[in-house]
Amino acid sequence: MTVIGHAYSPNEIVKLIAKRHYQLGISSRHLDQITGLADGHTSKTECGSKKLGDISLPALLATLGLKLAVVVDDEILPLQTQCARESSKPPRRVSGAIKTP
Repeated sequence: MTVIGHAYSPNEIVKLIAKRHYQLGISSRHLDQITGLADGHTSKTECGSKKLGDISLPALLATLGLKLAVVVDDEILPLQTQCARESSKPPRRVSGAIKTP
């Protein structure tokens, strides 16, 4: 397994899909045929005129041998999240019910 990049937005996911698509040397038309997507879908997605959806995203990922992973990196947590995390107290159980402080 090789990491080819990271993404913080759907547009960046599309760029990584395009990167892999070109690495493999498959034409957009052929990729549409292999995935079962409509003609022109891949090129429209890569240029931004079409968005990835519940069908196209898994189809493209599987066809290109890609998978998504969610990575936790506490070093990039925004200050507001860090403060909220530190000030939050976990709920405590009182006779079977959860009570918040």
